[in-house]
Parts: sequence; structure tokens; C-alpha cells
Amino acid sequence: MLIRVFKSEAYKLLKSKVWYLIFIGPLFCFLIGNYYANLGDYSWMDIFSRMIGLYGIYLLPLLTGIITAFTCRYEHDQKNWKLYLTMPIRKSVIYLVKFTLSFSLTAVTQGFIFFSLFLIKVIHEISEPLPYSEILTSLGYGWLASAPLIALMLLISAHWKNYTAPILINAVLTIPNLLIAPIPSIAPLYPWAYPLLSMTISDKSLIDTVNPHMYLVLGLIIGMILVIIGTLTFSRKQVN
Repeated sequence: MLIRVFKSEAYKLLKSKVWYLIFIGPLFCFLIGNYYANLGDYSWMDIFSRMIGLYGIYLLPLLTGIITAFTCRYEHDQKNWKLYLTMPIRKSVIYLVKFTLSFSLTAVTQGFIFFSLFLIKVIHEISEPLPYSEILTSLGYGWLASAPLIALMLLISAHWKNYTAPILINAVLTIPNLLIAPIPSIAPLYPWAYPLLSMTISDKSLIDTVNPHMYLVLGLIIGMILVIIGTLTFSRKQVN
């Protein structure tokens, strides 16, 4: 039953074409990385740090919000919640599948960013080996730290009939990232800054000012709490 629900949710996202969005972040990062690779004076970690700058501040939070909101679009547009929730499937299963799908697509996006680095290496025939461990760790941290954003957007999207409203809310709350992320006293309170700050594990120059491990742990804890709250409230969702 779980696999059938997952396939159904994946098919609805596939039809919506929203999955195209997973290529926007990697394409942006590729263009930035390719530009600095052309200059020829930057190490892999310098190139990578520049690639994930604006991506981590704006694109990743925005994309996770849009993808998550679209997992509920079909039910809202087709007014299909009543039919869906009266099927012999636990509501908690439906909710967790939607979260898992959004979380998985975010992981795919991070994976394509790594692939864009490999592509840059091939195009420019760079002999310096890619620091696989550091880059994959950084991308993994960013992915896991996005959990509270995905969980919060799903919590809102599942209950708000207008699926564009959560996207707008997420966009508005993403805008202050550039100002909040550099402030150590405020950033831990602002989950929209977690993906970027957790990915700074690859930037040794920030090791004394940013604790990426803390943002990873905060992201996982807050994300787990929001998933539990979302699952419980969705399980009580009235069929109407």
C-alpha cells in the first residue's frame, strides 16, 4: 500500500511538470562554477563555495517550498481531498509520503549540483581531483537542514486550500536570509538560513564564525517536530 501511494504521488508531481524545478538550482550553480573555472585561479572548494552562495540563501529555500506546495496542488485544484481521504489508506501514510517525496526531490537537486561540478571538471579538463568527501558532506548537510522548511510548507499546504499562498509565504520569509544568516544570535532561530549555514562546513574560512553542525542538528530536530505535528493534525483533517 505504501509503495502504491508513493507511486500515485510521484505520478501527480510528474504530470504537474514541477519536477523541472529540480534542474534550476544545479543549472544556476553550473553557470557560476563554470565562470570561475574559466578564470583558472580558483581551487575546487573556492568554486564550490561561490556556487552554493546565492543558491543556499535563496534558491534552495524557494525551490523546496514550491515543490512541497505542489504535492498538495492536485487535491486542492480537483477538490479531491474528500475522495482521497475516504480511501482505505491511513491519513498519516498519505502525509508522510508527500513529505518523503518532497525531501527526496531536494536530495536529487543536491545530487545534480555535485554532477554539475563533475561536468565542469570534464569540460575544462581540470587535473586537480575533486574533493568528493567535503563536497558531498556539504551538500548532504544542506539537504538534511532543509527538513524544517519542507515540513513547515507541507503543514501549511495540506490545510490551506490556495496552494499558491504557502509559496508566497515561503518567498517572503526567504527574502531576509541575506541579512539574517550572518547574525549568529538570530540565525539559529530562522530555519530559512539553515541550508546555507549548514553547507558552510566546506568553507574553512568560516569555521570560527559558523557552526554548521549546530544548524544540521537544529534542522533535523525542528524538522522532526514539525513532521510529527503535521502528521497528527493531518490525521485529524475533516473530510469535507
